[in-house]
Amino acid sequence: MEARTPTVRVSYFWAMAMRYTRAAEPTDTNFISLVNLKNYLRIDTSDDDTVLAQLLTSARQACEEYTGRLLGSGTVTYYMDGFEDSSFIAGPVTAISSVTYYDIDNVLQTLSTSRWYADLVSSPQRIAFDAPPAVFLERYGQVIITTTAGHSTVPGPILQAMRMLSAHFYDNRQAVVTGTIATEMPLAVHALLSPYRVFA
Repeated sequence: MEARTPTVRVSYFWAMAMRYTRAAEPTDTNFISLVNLKNYLRIDTSDDDTVLAQLLTSARQACEEYTGRLLGSGTVTYYMDGFEDSSFIAGPVTAISSVTYYDIDNVLQTLSTSRWYADLVSSPQRIAFDAPPAVFLERYGQVIITTTAGHSTVPGPILQAMRMLSAHFYDNRQAVVTGTIATEMPLAVHALLSPYRVFA
């Protein structure tokens, strides 16, 4: 099985950067099977199955980027360049298992649960710190938050947006199609995804 490179995303809150990695990328055919997608596209051969699987992954990633929501629940690790009360850049975060940090001696330590608190009900989810310790300044990502995040059940409109984007990508396999108006994302997809968009 081909190894997958962890996903890395970056966003900024005030002067603080937050990034995240996923322990594993989700299997997109667990959300929408190839049979379901091919029925939607009215394809009755298996010639393009590999391409369709790749397009489905691209569609899922586009939906995640647009909404700020991760599809598929799993271990997600967030990194911050120091302690700062922040919103999570992608979610939903459903549990926080640990907060660790590199102290002034560049030694990894675990922050006591009495010194941080989280709001996992609001959207986006948030974390705040109470009198946090000093961190080692000569490195990035000194604060590490290990969580469980992502939708275990993907909302139906997002699944439909994935189908529509997959169809769009399948029908427009070139970067520029002569004689058409190029758009970043079809308007119908925007309409489906906009209610789920999170502004961190």
